[in-house]
Amino acid sequence: MFKSLKKFRRSWSEYVNYDPEAAQLAQAGDLIDLEMIQRDLDRRGRRSYGGY
Repeated sequence: MFKSLKKFRRSWSEYVNYDPEAAQLAQAGDLIDLEMIQRDLDRRGRRSYGGY
């Protein structure tokens, strides 16, 4: 019982302190990182395999 209460309290404080703008910025940063990695792999793949 006490563990679940602790868990509930922690999740409640996360919910209360939730900042949607910060969450969106973090998500956008992740997407940008993924896109940069994909572009790098595309560039590398074209160079080493002659466009295949």
